[in-house]
This record gives sequence, C-alpha cells and structure tokens, in this order.
Amino acid sequence: MPKILKETSGLAISSFVLAVISWLFSVFNAFLPMPSIPCNAVNLSCGTAALLGITALIYIRKTKLKGKLLAIIGIILGAIGAIAFVRL
Repeated sequence: MPKILKETSGLAISSFVLAVISWLFSVFNAFLPMPSIPCNAVNLSCGTAALLGITALIYIRKTKLKGKLLAIIGIILGAIGAIAFVRL
C-alpha cells in the first residue's frame, strides 16, 4: 500500500513567514530606523499574519492538513507584534 503523505497548509506557512518577516523588520527598524518602512505597515502585516493563522487553523481542522504549529506560532507572533509594535 502506498503511503499517503499529508500536505502542509499554505495558509499556515504564509502566516508563519509573514509573522517572522514582520518581526525582523520591526526589530531592525527599532535599532536602525528606516524612513522607507513605516511602522503602520509592520503593524498591518502582523495583524494579517494573525488573521492568516486563524484562517489556517480553521482550514486545517476541516481538511486534516499539517501545519497546526506553524499557524499557532503565526497567530502568537502576529498578535504580539500588532500590539507591541504600536509604540515604535
């Protein structure tokens, strides 16, 4: 019998990647301010990462795909980033 490999959710991957990139930009912007990257764009991308993670969790539950941990990390980083980097 052939093995059936579960695929990883693309929404979960995009949530994780967007959250990590947003955090890297915000940390980099805190130490070396760049006028080309406004703080609102970082907050918006963190919020988008959190929403993508929530959508991914719902989709993963329905379709039994992999990537639950990536979605949860994307939600956590996105939510913390959207709240914490308002001050920057």
